Amino acid sequence: MAQATAPVSGRVADETGGVLPGVSVSLRPAAGGAPLETVSDEAGRYRFDAVPAGRAELSFRLINFSAVRREIAVAAPGTVADAVMLVATSADIVIT
Repeated sequence: MAQATAPVSGRVADETGGVLPGVSVSLRPAAGGAPLETVSDEAGRYRFDAVPAGRAELSFRLINFSAVRREIAVAAPGTVADAVMLVATSADIVIT
């Protein structure tokens, strides 16, 4: 019997609601297996297709922002997991 799968998608934004393109997004199923990797698009959206159902951990990384990790439950018909990233306290910010 084949294991049930479902898509996982979402949007990545900063604390002001601005979209964040280029965020590295990793999804690691709790049941094991290789992590899945993608990058958010110009609208801050990401998507993984055919993720095994059950618990999983999402990680979001972008330079000058604090990494975000969250646990999700993957289930049909799909799981939406948005993320808000905060500027890291050690970020190099230049205002001109």
